[in-house]
Amino acid sequence: MDNKKPLDEFQNAKSSEERIKILMKKLKKLQEVQAYYGSKNFKNSLYKEKNSSSRES
Repeated sequence: MDNKKPLDEFQNAKSSEERIKILMKKLKKLQEVQAYYGSKNFKNSLYKEKNSSSRES
């Protein structure tokens, strides 16, 4: 990614359509990151759950 401040890119957008495109790109990136870490955490919690239940019995 470019090292420009995110606000500069947003403020330099000529039209609201451009601003929407920029926001959609950021949102998509954010969702990808959340999906990645979400699935990772889900697997970890399943693993912990499985281990704790085997210890109890």
